[in-house]
Amino acid sequence: GLIETLGGPHTPAVGWAAGIERLGMMIERPPVGRLEYAIVVADEDIEEIGIWMAAALRRAGRSCELVSGGSSRKRFDKAVKLEPKLILSFNSVLMDDGVYAHLRIKRLISDSGLSVRENEPVEKALNSRFRFEAIMGHRIDSGADVRLYPKAIS
Repeated sequence: GLIETLGGPHTPAVGWAAGIERLGMMIERPPVGRLEYAIVVADEDIEEIGIWMAAALRRAGRSCELVSGGSSRKRFDKAVKLEPKLILSFNSVLMDDGVYAHLRIKRLISDSGLSVRENEPVEKALNSRFRFEAIMGHRIDSGADVRLYPKAIS
């Protein structure tokens, strides 16, 4: 037996193998849709916002990936390599008093199939936790710069 072959004493045994891993290799992987959001958190101080946003988007049925390790530049480069439809970039650098964080939204594809309200899940999530204002434009849309303020606790 095998135990004797490996230098052990004679040991009676019974063995069985189904080759499950070989069967699994024959199955085609289901097609994976394009990643919708990559979330980049530039500052470790606000990493919890990225974690919170990823959870909120996943609860809304959206695909997302959080990128929070390495230098700021490397984080953004990693997000671009994921080829998402949109990148949500959070930072807290040079904020005015009362501003909790800054969000920039960048669209990486020019897909005419995207709806005008492509960022509705983002806006809905933000509205549940923050008071916010778009610095350019009136809505949270691709290319928007958004200031996030903590909501007053009542």
